Amino acid sequence: MYAYFKSPNSYTGEDVVEIYCHGNPFIVKEIMNAIDHINNIMYEIINDEKEKVKNKVKIKEKIKNKIIKTAHDDTYNYNNDDWNYFNQIEQKIFDLNNFVKIRESKKGEFTLRAFENNKMNLLQIEGLKELLFCKQKIQKKIALNYLNGYAKNIYLKLRNDIKKLLIYIQLKIDFEDDHIITKKKKKYINMYIKKKVNNSIKHIKAILKRKNIESLNTPSNVLIFGNVNAGKSTFMNYICNSDISIVTKIKGTTLDIIQKTVKLFKNDYNFCDSAGVVNLPNSNLVDAKVEPSKHVAEKAPKKSVHKKLESIGIRKTLHFLENCSSVFVLVNINNYFNELINIISLLNAKFMKKKKKIPYFFLCVNKCDLQPNSEKHLMIKNNLKRMLLNLDSHIFKKFSKKIFFISSKKGSNINKLLSHFNKTMIRRQKMNNSSITVKNNAKKNHAKNIYFLPFERHKIYLKESLTHLRFVQKNINIIDFDIIAEEIKLAVKPLYDIIGKISNKQILANILDNFCIGK
Repeated sequence: MYAYFKSPNSYTGEDVVEIYCHGNPFIVKEIMNAIDHINNIMYEIINDEKEKVKNKVKIKEKIKNKIIKTAHDDTYNYNNDDWNYFNQIEQKIFDLNNFVKIRESKKGEFTLRAFENNKMNLLQIEGLKELLFCKQKIQKKIALNYLNGYAKNIYLKLRNDIKKLLIYIQLKIDFEDDHIITKKKKKYINMYIKKKVNNSIKHIKAILKRKNIESLNTPSNVLIFGNVNAGKSTFMNYICNSDISIVTKIKGTTLDIIQKTVKLFKNDYNFCDSAGVVNLPNSNLVDAKVEPSKHVAEKAPKKSVHKKLESIGIRKTLHFLENCSSVFVLVNINNYFNELINIISLLNAKFMKKKKKIPYFFLCVNKCDLQPNSEKHLMIKNNLKRMLLNLDSHIFKKFSKKIFFISSKKGSNINKLLSHFNKTMIRRQKMNNSSITVKNNAKKNHAKNIYFLPFERHKIYLKESLTHLRFVQKNINIIDFDIIAEEIKLAVKPLYDIIGKISNKQILANILDNFCIGK
């Protein structure tokens, strides 16, 4: 089966024929062989045509020379049909000499042609690339918003706001040259410019704060955190459905971060088993950096080898808290009070500074099969909720309101926990990726929240634009309008590069490099 798409209503904007066949490589090869055969036949036909045309050319030249000669003598009445005939022969020669064989396309060539024919811009091509290789639903939604133009509107709004400001300033330059603007009026204009510049800076910062869309290709880190012997390794093995972590009755068996990517409900998460944290009354390991074992040996020569390794493991665990998106906090039901007190003190010390990135926490009471009494569970849950109030408020906000009673050994309630975890993480992703608002329809003037994350390439240009805007913001009262206009002009230029108004072959080549020949 095949379909014909007439230009400009095709993917590339050119005349396109799409052939649909069975995906068997042998059948595809047979079709390509048939096309090669057509190429050879056409080549032979063209060679024959060339010979015929060559003979016509010789006759044409004789007639043409005769026409020109008799035209000068005014003895020959010629008309436009004669010249049209000669032009047709010349055009036929040109067409025959420019015959191009049918061939396989290069990587991304169809998309390249679409770009060259103004059917797609750079943002749409980036969105297409993300759509082709996405692994999660959120990636698909963001990619589609690049393809349908929503992402472009975000950058267009920013660019148009700065361009309007540039036009405003250029008008004021003429008045300044004519000495029409008073000091009071200039002060008012500067205030207006500063307000608009501040709005643009705020807009750029909001985009820069977001993580790159490329980061979604890497599964988010999920740390399994808790005291020694809380059942973390058993929990890890249950989730991974394999004995990835060593499980023994010896306390502190896990000494390093053990990682495994697991697919939960069609989403990938990188689960990380960790060394159990011990009671640290002085909390001297909270902000300590991970050092080589040699350094630890010098500091504490009397410690056993296991204790030295355990100290390094705890430091790595506490350091890893900053690099994960979420944390399962496991406490042993037989010692939940002391373990949670220790964890609360560690978290308060670790995230004392509010600027630090805080992951989202899920509190789980493990080994509940040892105390299956539901009334006891309710009492423990109420105690835990009261204890969590001892967390600093900015950390407390990062704890899930639900507390789960699980058994890593028997798998009790873990599936419910993981389902809640997945839904929560998806909801949080939506909150993080849909806060930018764009106008959906200028006539209706209504807005819609969209899923949006920038690419790293965009951030490079945004930072360049931000540098010029900050210069204006800082020096608005001491520089002339013409300097302000020049800086604003320089702030606009990088935004054209983001959308792809100015073609950059190297950027386009990098984007298309991973495309298949069918795109």
